[in-house]
Amino acid sequence: MSDLHHPPPEDSLTAMGRPVDLFVALLRALVPLKTSLYADRLVTSHTAIAERTMRTKRLSQKLLALPDETLADIVNDVFMRARPGDIDRAQFILSCVDVFNLGDTPPMRLLALYHLSVSRDYTTTAHIFMAPSPKRIPYGEYDFVEGRDMDYLTLGEKRSLARTHTKDKLARLLYDTNPLVTRNILENPSLTESDVVKMASRRPNHEKVLATIYQNDRWVSSYDVKTAIVRNPYTPVPIALGLLLFLKQQDLDQIAVDSTLHEVIIATARSLLSRRGAI
Repeated sequence: MSDLHHPPPEDSLTAMGRPVDLFVALLRALVPLKTSLYADRLVTSHTAIAERTMRTKRLSQKLLALPDETLADIVNDVFMRARPGDIDRAQFILSCVDVFNLGDTPPMRLLALYHLSVSRDYTTTAHIFMAPSPKRIPYGEYDFVEGRDMDYLTLGEKRSLARTHTKDKLARLLYDTNPLVTRNILENPSLTESDVVKMASRRPNHEKVLATIYQNDRWVSSYDVKTAIVRNPYTPVPIALGLLLFLKQQDLDQIAVDSTLHEVIIATARSLLSRRGAI
């Protein structure tokens, strides 16, 4: 009878509460572990697909079917556990950039994923969903830029010339700012890797030109082209983030102190280096 009228001592309540508290703490600890395990399975299945377009399509189907919270957690988990040279995770993040920046993800969902990521302090991967402006803006109509002597040609004439095997004419077109011309140039069998590095390194530049080079499977597979794209301050931030994981320590060292680049790229390069104990 006394038990009904007199509450148990405070010490007894604390003792009874401990198993519950421990269970809640255990559940909380298991959530990130479960996320990491699922993320690892996604990375493994993603790596098994050789062709970039198919990889991106399959990943898009899987990711966009997930709740926003899970999706944001997975993208952040993969990125933050990647190390420089971790090609499997780098390929996964590259496909995420394709899904969320080059695909058909509804803008309102991208906005929701961005705000959700920011609220969870996923400050780097938030920019994969919504991009800040590049560090540098495209040049204007009256700015002096090398190669603008071809501006008098029509778009059709430029695209036709982009297929030329005449090295001098092709070299002059490397500076064109129209992504349609860039796409034709990149398919030209006379083009060399050094030509593409020159296109990707050029400053000033246009983000659509750099995005076109990034989308070309043949040329973006080149390490030097990847590096040139990342190190160009006109490159869209998500693209630079997607390629950053492929870079070697000596290049990350330079990017980490390059004040011409976006602060997100600099901070991420430093974070990657810290994972190897480099800085």
